Amino acid sequence: MEKTLTEIEHEAYRLRNELIRETARDFSSYLKRKIGTLVSLGASPSAAQAK
Repeated sequence: MEKTLTEIEHEAYRLRNELIRETARDFSSYLKRKIGTLVSLGASPSAAQAK
């Protein structure tokens, strides 16, 4: 079955949005891990903000 250009564009848009959501989720997890590591090493979030 051949798809119309509009169907292909909609699919591309959906995949793009899915990729953006996954990337944001991965980056959020990465930041939480890094912040957790810094806190466990004795750095406080407020001290980091002061810089």
